Amino acid sequence: MFPNKKISNREWRVAIFGAVILSLISILIEVCYPSFTERHAFTLSVPTGLLTGIISAIALLHFQEKHYENEINLYYSDIEGHYKRIDIGQDNKSDEELDYMKEDNNSLDIHLTHDKGTHSLKFTADYWKSINAKVVGTIEFNEKNGTTASGRYRYTTGFVGHWGICKIYRLEEDKTKLFVQYHHVFPRKLENNPDENKGWEIWQKQ
Repeated sequence: MFPNKKISNREWRVAIFGAVILSLISILIEVCYPSFTERHAFTLSVPTGLLTGIISAIALLHFQEKHYENEINLYYSDIEGHYKRIDIGQDNKSDEELDYMKEDNNSLDIHLTHDKGTHSLKFTADYWKSINAKVVGTIEFNEKNGTTASGRYRYTTGFVGHWGICKIYRLEEDKTKLFVQYHHVFPRKLENNPDENKGWEIWQKQ
């Protein structure tokens, strides 16, 4: 299940427990030093009350953030890892060109690594067996649903200087696959036909 930032029952219990501890300390001081607390009742009650509220709020926020971070890391641990490209296509390619494209790109490796505590993942991907091209990129999942991500990629070998943008979809029906849409952006040369250089891929987790 995708995590959300709602405060959990556990976090409420921790905050209440902290407030109870502070209250018990206050009572203990009153019991052990009655004459002192009688002389300074108002002076003690105001800061004690404020301190109780402040510490409870800080504790609640701290545990909320830690709990949310742990849930995020757990969720994306299921997404990060080793994938292989099982299909690829491009809108401006003929059937003959697509056959070659699939043959030269399918079954190559992709590796996703989660940036802990965030919705971002870094990836490396192999392309074009004939020239041993490699791509690096970063994607960030929508923090409201964790099923769609957007990002950008660039070639580090092969087509050095070429880069583009991508969108990635993870479907509830098949969590072992990532469906990728890409759009080549630069360089903007006629032979690259950048406005039509759009395509799709399917990555299968290994």
